Amino acid sequence: MKEIWRKLWILLLIPLFAAMPVMAQEIDLDHRGSLTISFNGKYPLEGSSYAIWQVATIGNTDKGYQYLNAPGFEGIRFHFTEQDLNYWDADESRPLIEFVGDYIDDNQIAPYATRTIGESNRVTFADLPLGIYYVRQTELGAAGYVMTSYLATIPDNTGSYDATSFGKTDPYPTREEDPQPPQKPG
Repeated sequence: MKEIWRKLWILLLIPLFAAMPVMAQEIDLDHRGSLTISFNGKYPLEGSSYAIWQVATIGNTDKGYQYLNAPGFEGIRFHFTEQDLNYWDADESRPLIEFVGDYIDDNQIAPYATRTIGESNRVTFADLPLGIYYVRQTELGAAGYVMTSYLATIPDNTGSYDATSFGKTDPYPTREEDPQPPQKPG
């Protein structure tokens, strides 16, 4: 029953993503960008791996700049808006993020790129086409912290082609609290 309500919620959410302008500023569609995932240093994440999937591109239509479904994501029947992604809080965006993650898993879509975080607690994906990216942790580091999946835009809400997002982490219990080792995120 819970799964039925979740799917119903997603179907109600889809019409909210009617094609809308990406942002009011001029965008250089030939420009490439980067996405840096950064952590505040509170959690040691060295050795964790992260993957990104481009779920939407940016195109110039008769209605201005719009997000368009990226290759492999044509089966999703909605368009993303910069305003929704950058101004929703975590509770509002969670159903959409879970929906996109399930779509990736169900359709076995390969990531656009994968990187492993180093000592700096940062990882950068460079030379990326503009659009929206789904970000997911694919392997835990030795410390066992898990990053919550999310969507990021290039350019970001400030217009920067070099976007930095600050990943949210949740620690697994220590071995003293729970003898089970951490599991890889789904």
